[in-house]
Amino acid sequence: MELTSRMFELGLQFSAPVLVVLLLSGLILGILARVFPQLNVFLLSFPLNIGISFVVIALTLSMVTSLLRREFDALGERILIMLQYL
Repeated sequence: MELTSRMFELGLQFSAPVLVVLLLSGLILGILARVFPQLNVFLLSFPLNIGISFVVIALTLSMVTSLLRREFDALGERILIMLQYL
């Protein structure tokens, strides 16, 4: 159970920065759609969200590498614990 919950925690930690920025991007695009009705927000949102996601991933890459390094260092212990349970 503990290993499974840790897996979901890691997934959330990896995706949290991108999810937060995309949520803010959707909010801003929604406001722009209300202010400028002639603006095609649907067409604008795809390349904008992709570009913003790449920028956020590039900015948080150092955090992800340190997180991965820490998890891979503890991988041996976790495998032994899992084998003990079997």
